[in-house]
Amino acid sequence: DALGDIASVSGAAVAVISADGQQLCTLTLAGGLPQGDVACELLQELVPSLATAGELQLAAAGAGSFSLSSPKTAGIAVVSADGNAAARTSWFNDASAVSPAAATAVSDGSPATSLLALASSGLDGSSIAVQLLDAASGDTAETATVAVPAAAHPVSGPAPRVVAAWLDASKRKGVAAAGGSALQGCRLLLLWSDDQLTLVSDGEVAWTREEALAAGSSNLFIDLPAARRTTASAADAAGSSPAASAASAGLLGLLRDKAKLKRWVRLQVLSVMVQFKLSNPQEHEEFLQLRQAVSDNNLPFRDTSGFRKLIVLLTDSGKVFGLHSGDGRILWTSSTPAAAAGSSSSKQYLRVWKRFHDLTHAPQLAVLSAGGEAGSSSLLVLNGHTGEVLQEQQLPYAIEEVG
Repeated sequence: DALGDIASVSGAAVAVISADGQQLCTLTLAGGLPQGDVACELLQELVPSLATAGELQLAAAGAGSFSLSSPKTAGIAVVSADGNAAARTSWFNDASAVSPAAATAVSDGSPATSLLALASSGLDGSSIAVQLLDAASGDTAETATVAVPAAAHPVSGPAPRVVAAWLDASKRKGVAAAGGSALQGCRLLLLWSDDQLTLVSDGEVAWTREEALAAGSSNLFIDLPAARRTTASAADAAGSSPAASAASAGLLGLLRDKAKLKRWVRLQVLSVMVQFKLSNPQEHEEFLQLRQAVSDNNLPFRDTSGFRKLIVLLTDSGKVFGLHSGDGRILWTSSTPAAAAGSSSSKQYLRVWKRFHDLTHAPQLAVLSAGGEAGSSSLLVLNGHTGEVLQEQQLPYAIEEVG
């Protein structure tokens, strides 16, 4: 039978899943040269629980053994290079509430021990459950739950799930001490279904990157929300000009807020020092930071000239971003069902669904998904200013083209 493209190398052995996904084929190496013939075993006989799962993932699991898993089932099996089951399948306690991911094996500093990490995210994406397994026996060495910090911006739509994991336990010193994290000395890199990357270090989230931004498929420029200025309304009623009203509101704001007033005075002093070249490098850097902080270029509201915009970006993963045109920061995100499921098979379109002449109403945006499972299509309507999902429905017809 033909070999597929799912393969892994572990020590002096190579494992490949057949093109039809029904067999696991292994080959031993010596000096980089193959030894003997390729040996293939039916997955139905080797690991029946994974044989029909689909989307199989293969990874090294110590010298001469491999881990076999699937995101569609909550289990992982360790298979030796000779095609024999080296360990029983390990399972999560509640398989319905988690999304298992691929696993990677490394040594924990002892030649006799190799570890596997099996990571999964909860339904709401607020935590990650991690099991460290002994690759030799399949027994659970330790378990840990990692809290995922809330995003600094509004998030809408279904939560993504972990779809792959890579473990580095080279600095791990055996079993965790009492009161310590089971992941002490471990680094775990997680890939989410919406193309986020998260690094867990010593049992805590070190950082998260929105890699989906690297693959945008469609974008729109819309107006930011209008600022609510009660002082401006009062000034207009009194017959004063908008410019005078804004100046008055800004001055009153400074006088009411001592911290802002102090910062503003400091900015003026530093501005004079920089202008006459009397500042040192530290003061010059402070001036630049203060000027950026008090600038209104990056306010999340529309300006009178209409230069500030909200950039709406639809990515290949199906995640939608609301970005500020001033500094590119994320104002909101919204996940489509495709992003939550990690499916990129459907073609997606971003369009303006509805505009309002009243500036206090946000425009509505439509995300159309075409060519999903069985040719299905769906419509997602979002609030353009917050990313909130306003409407979601399956369409009774297939979409061929969107104008």
